[in-house]
Amino acid sequence: MVVLGVVLLVLAVLAVLAGLLFFGNARGTVPDRPARDVAATRRGLSRINRSDLFATMRTSVKGAANPDAEQDQRASSLGGFLVLTGLVLVILAIVAFVVAMI
Repeated sequence: MVVLGVVLLVLAVLAVLAGLLFFGNARGTVPDRPARDVAATRRGLSRINRSDLFATMRTSVKGAANPDAEQDQRASSLGGFLVLTGLVLVILAIVAFVVAMI
């Protein structure tokens, strides 16, 4: 169970990071190519409005499935969904660690 918890935790970190990059890129705070300018990417990630991110999480599936949505709105919805998925994976990892302790 400990191995499962570690795997879930690694996947959670990757999902949250990818979600923040998608969301920040859609909102214009993260550059289009984050690997080229790491400092600009860090500044962009720190400028993401967390309340907008959490508000996007609630409607992320509906926004991504909307055929009339623009590309930026779809990327923003995808980012919110990935961050939400990462948070759920963190909770599952904590449960796996607790079960391993019992």
